[in-house]
Amino acid sequence: MRTGRAQSSPLPKLGPYKQSGDRATRRRAYEAEGRWFDAHREELDALYDALVRNRTQQARNMGHETYLPLGYDRLGRNCYGIKEVEAFRDQIAKDLVPIVNLVRAAQARRLGLTSLALYDSTVSFPDGNAAPQGTAEEILEKGPCDVPRAQPGDRRVRRLPLGKRAAGRAQQGGKAPGGYCTEIPAYGAPFIFSNFNGTSDDVDVLTHEAGHAFAAYRAAYTELQPAVPYHLSMARYQLIQEHLPAAEHEIWSIADLPESSRAEYLILRGRLACKKEQYETAAEYLRQADALGPLPKLLERELCQSMELASRELQDYKTAYEYAARQLNAVTRYGSCQPLG
Repeated sequence: MRTGRAQSSPLPKLGPYKQSGDRATRRRAYEAEGRWFDAHREELDALYDALVRNRTQQARNMGHETYLPLGYDRLGRNCYGIKEVEAFRDQIAKDLVPIVNLVRAAQARRLGLTSLALYDSTVSFPDGNAAPQGTAEEILEKGPCDVPRAQPGDRRVRRLPLGKRAAGRAQQGGKAPGGYCTEIPAYGAPFIFSNFNGTSDDVDVLTHEAGHAFAAYRAAYTELQPAVPYHLSMARYQLIQEHLPAAEHEIWSIADLPESSRAEYLILRGRLACKKEQYETAAEYLRQADALGPLPKLLERELCQSMELASRELQDYKTAYEYAARQLNAVTRYGSCQPLG
């Protein structure tokens, strides 16, 4: 886009100009974008052609004439087909497009225009769209960051600093706009990536992805033991995967441990110590857990297996036998159980 002299800028940075209150600025922004695509026409066409050839060959390898059936399979479209989608498109054209035309006409009137051009379509108000206030860092600092902390039904929340759980970046070359939320198991927390471009989308996308982050926290609770805090569930997962530093991180991340979870906390500490071949430490944690009273069947299984291992390695075969027998008795009472990882 030109502003006095030629400047090179990533395409997503055109976002604020495409939503400007000045119509001429919006038009220049769209024209600049169009020139970029026109300049890269041959490269983009070659990429698309290669994609079509690749997908067509995939389909033929799977016994299809075209990629269309394979594409439907990959999208999980197992309860409707091409004819149903065609009918859906026809219904949109018949029932929804007229409504959209009415909305667009109202938008043109609000902007003081007789009709909308392409470069008017993204603007809602005569003075331009709402714009975020502050830098990317300030938006992250003030953004949505209250996340569920304890077990379902517990109304307490923890303040989660988005600066540590989200990456907000100003636009750079080669970076697409938008954002996403994902979970990195080694950290036991959802992460939000948001690529800011100076429009209201910066706030909208961050807030939207925060919703996914909240859902990720809720989904972490195990149905088998609904009172288990998130970090204990993740610690167990990391132990099974043999990711000992990550498991230790999860255990040490726990604050305000509820008394109802203390036994599980001690058992996981014991299991971690066993994995690290610190058997005396493991046995001490496990004895503390056992002293807390009757345990749920899954925790009892963990306790017995880990205590049998620790005792055997310490050459305390009498205790090892006692916990092996107790585990066998638990299997008799509760049914067969697979060995823990």
